[in-house]
Amino acid sequence: MPNYINKVIGGYKIEKFIAKGGMGSVYLAKHPILTGKPPVAIKVLHSHLIETGNLKERFRREANLQARLKHSSLIQLHEYIEDQNDCYILMEYFDSISLSDIIGKKTGPMPSKRAIPIFKQILEGVQYAHDNGIIHRDIKPSNILISKDDVVKITDFGI
Repeated sequence: MPNYINKVIGGYKIEKFIAKGGMGSVYLAKHPILTGKPPVAIKVLHSHLIETGNLKERFRREANLQARLKHSSLIQLHEYIEDQNDCYILMEYFDSISLSDIIGKKTGPMPSKRAIPIFKQILEGVQYAHDNGIIHRDIKPSNILISKDDVVKITDFGI
């Protein structure tokens, strides 16, 4: 895996690795000069996949779909960038952990008093996407992010 730490993409300097999935890795990045700007998450398509089939085009399509969606329960896209070597999606950084890291690991089964408001936010985000002609196609606990205040954001609209 290439080292992206300290690389500047779209004016943001990558500071740390967040997560790795089957198609890409996600990093935390901050603007090096405008310290008041919120940090972003940068998803990088795995370099070995760029020339594989139509994955680069599918990554672009993911960015286009995500750019159309503006809802409080969905991670917001800021920018899509390509260079000679890589493809990047710059999106809202959401300080959170995935639902998969909560269920069975932090809490065990989630009490209904907590689960129902979380599930309601998930359903609202999915319904908004459906109302806009977009199907997530990969809803799973690892793609549901939850803040310490139980605010939900759905991520990874999938390649």
